[in-house]
Amino acid sequence: MKKDIRLIIFLCSFLILVWKSNSYYSNVLEKNWGIVIPEFSSYEEIYEKEGEPSFFGDGVRYHVFSYRRDSYIESWFRWEEKEYKTRHFLNYSDAVKKWLEEIEVEEEFYPDFEKCLYYYEKDGMDEIIILWDESKKKFYVVESFM
Repeated sequence: MKKDIRLIIFLCSFLILVWKSNSYYSNVLEKNWGIVIPEFSSYEEIYEKEGEPSFFGDGVRYHVFSYRRDSYIESWFRWEEKEYKTRHFLNYSDAVKKWLEEIEVEEEFYPDFEKCLYYYEKDGMDEIIILWDESKKKFYVVESFM
């Protein structure tokens, strides 16, 4: 009887792990940017907001994640402390603020820009900014497609 219960617990844990690692957004992020969220960081999506769907798929997407293991997030990118110019804005935080206003994100879900490290990438007119707040154990992913 105890073996059956342990087997059921193991199978449920395994299925949850597989489901988490194959979440829809992580697959989209990998397809669009070649970025894979480190699954061993034990991340969990806690907020999501996107602009209105468009025929061409343009617009802004915003996702907030919490995580438990820092080392995987720390080694995920070469994080920047300094903000640089983006394709359309003077710095990363200005871009993120504008995009979050555009899709009407409540301020309680904004990152604390002063505490964040940044990762930025562009592809043509499309841009992605990932912010990492180690003090809150959160990372924020903002994509803008034009």
